[in-house]
Amino acid sequence: MRNKMKLLFTLILLTCSIYVNAQVNIDFDKDSLSDNPTLVAIPDSRGFVNDRARTFTAEEVKKLTAFMKSLKLDSTQVTVLTINTLKPFDSLEDLATQYANMWNLGREKKNGVMLIFSKELKKSRVQVGESLESKFTPDVLKSIDSLMVPEFVKGNYYGGTIKALTKINQQLKSK
Repeated sequence: MRNKMKLLFTLILLTCSIYVNAQVNIDFDKDSLSDNPTLVAIPDSRGFVNDRARTFTAEEVKKLTAFMKSLKLDSTQVTVLTINTLKPFDSLEDLATQYANMWNLGREKKNGVMLIFSKELKKSRVQVGESLESKFTPDVLKSIDSLMVPEFVKGNYYGGTIKALTKINQQLKSK
């Protein structure tokens, strides 16, 4: 009986430990098939590079992080997010908006920039905060795509990301 109690106690502690270490941000989104809200788990931001799809090598993540740190952006927050799927969202825009909101990207100044893409879905987007919309016009966003997408087509996701981030940085520093 005593061994069973020890085992039960150990299992309870292990379960609690796993639960505490696996916390994620939670957001509510409407299920597109009904009016019932569904729970959507959004993992915490890992900083500059959130490679959820494992698109980059560990060395490329280090280089991207160092590059982004070197940009020395005032209060503007820039992040890269790679994904495998849009689920449970209906569009890349919805997904990017939800992640940016949960991560509080750009905070109260609304000056965050998220470069998000999926090599599997062949989709990309530059999501910008409200205060940056005048700098990131449709023409500017097209120019970022024209630098990034050809590299992605070649399978050079690191190179395409660097080109996009360089153009984003130039745009942020323009008057």
